[in-house]
Amino acid sequence: MTFSPKNPPRRFHVGQDGEIELQDCGSVHLTPNQQVTFRTEGQNQTAFDVTRKDFGYYASNSLNGTLPRQGLRPALCKNKNHALLYLLLVETGKEAEFLHYLAQTGMVLIAWMDNLSDEALAALSRNQA
Repeated sequence: MTFSPKNPPRRFHVGQDGEIELQDCGSVHLTPNQQVTFRTEGQNQTAFDVTRKDFGYYASNSLNGTLPRQGLRPALCKNKNHALLYLLLVETGKEAEFLHYLAQTGMVLIAWMDNLSDEALAALSRNQA
C-alpha cells in the first residue's frame, strides 16, 4: 500500500449550488488483498474497510453486519436532478442530520441497506444480470 498526498489539497465545490467545499487530500494505492480502514476519532468512533481484490474492490464491510456493529448505517440514495445513485455511510444516531443533508442537496433516501425486508431482497434478486 502506498499513499500519495496532495499538498496542498485540491479544493473543489459540490452540491446543488456548489455550497460544499471538499478537499482531495491524496490517493491510496492498494494491490490485491490489501485493505485499508478508515476511522473517526472522538466519542462515537466508527470504522469501515476498503479491500482491493483481483476483480476490483470490496468497497465496504457487510452492509447488515459489520458496518452497523462499527457504528455506521449504509444508505442507498439517489440525486433527484441527475438520477445518480450513491451509497452513503451514516453514523448511528445522526440519521436526522443525514436526512437534513439529503434535503439540502437534492437527494432522496431509497433504502437503509442494513435492514432490507425479505420482500425488497427478493425483488433485487429477481433483477440479477
